[in-house]
Amino acid sequence: MLLALLVGFAAFYRYSRTEAFRHGDLRRASFNLLLVIGPFFGVHPKPPEPEPTSISTPKDDSEDPLAERMHISTPGVDHEQQGKTDEAKTDEGGE
Repeated sequence: MLLALLVGFAAFYRYSRTEAFRHGDLRRASFNLLLVIGPFFGVHPKPPEPEPTSISTPKDDSEDPLAERMHISTPGVDHEQQGKTDEAKTDEGGE
């Protein structure tokens, strides 16, 4: 009887290290059984912690050193025309 238990344990141990076990129903059923029985013995799974909420606002482009290299294009607008419009706005601003 003891020999049969040892052979069964060894066979399960070898099977539990395979890919078939990692994606199988036996592992899922065993895990669910432990989750059901665990609270009777004081073992409670921790719920996942929620991510902290964060509110961010757009940063002013004058503070960004990469803003000079960045070019945002608008679909349907000629890039040369857009460049002239941007230059005109800068000249009007008195900068």
